[in-house]
Amino acid sequence: SPLLQKGSILRLNSHIFDDMRVKRKYMKTHLTRPRKGGAAKRRRQNDQRKRLITLGIDEEAVQKMNPREVLTMLKYPAKIKKD
Repeated sequence: SPLLQKGSILRLNSHIFDDMRVKRKYMKTHLTRPRKGGAAKRRRQNDQRKRLITLGIDEEAVQKMNPREVLTMLKYPAKIKKD
C-alpha cells in the first residue's frame, strides 16, 4: 500500500492511526488548528480599550464604542493625540 511506504507518517506512527477518525485528524492538520477562545478575545478587547484610555480618550466614550471602532482608532495612535 502506498500509505505504508518506507518513511511515511502512517508507517512510522501506525499505532496512532488504528482508528479512521484519528487518522483523518492527524492527516488533515489544518482542520484541527487551535481556535481563538472567547476569554482570550475579551482580554484582547479590554487591553485595547485600556490602550485608548491611556492615549487620552475619555473613558465613557471608549466604553460606548464597539470593538471594531476601537481597533480602527488604534491603527493610527498618532492621529488620536492630535485631536
